[in-house]
Amino acid sequence: MHHVKQLILVAALSINGAICAMPQDKYDSTSKNREVENRIALELGLTADQNTKLKTLHSEIKIAHKEHIEKIKALREKSREELLKAKPDKTILYGFAGEIGALQKIMAEKEADHLLKIKAILTPEQFDKLLSRNFTKKVGPPPQDEHGPDDK
Repeated sequence: MHHVKQLILVAALSINGAICAMPQDKYDSTSKNREVENRIALELGLTADQNTKLKTLHSEIKIAHKEHIEKIKALREKSREELLKAKPDKTILYGFAGEIGALQKIMAEKEADHLLKIKAILTPEQFDKLLSRNFTKKVGPPPQDEHGPDDK
């Protein structure tokens, strides 16, 4: 029974590792990302100058986030390797968790700086609209759970 559990754990981690290793660069400017960027620019009524400045800022944050995400992936892989050992070292695992947390903190700080730079480019009305819940809602019918809107 113990061997079956280990085999299932190894298989699950292998599949998860393979999925994580697949090239999925969500930071590339795909046609869907461009559609969203164009929709936002149109809805905010951006000037050409504002649009250019925002695209520059966006590309800078993409690069910074991409670097940190790669580091986090590497640390998670090291953590998986440690967990697969017969006797994983909790201190090592906590060290990886601390490093991941530090990188996530840096990313959150960069995101806050990024938003402050965006705020400096946009008018107060544009920035309010950008942050408003109504602006960020997806187009289409409201989400419903499997039972419908009135069932609980």
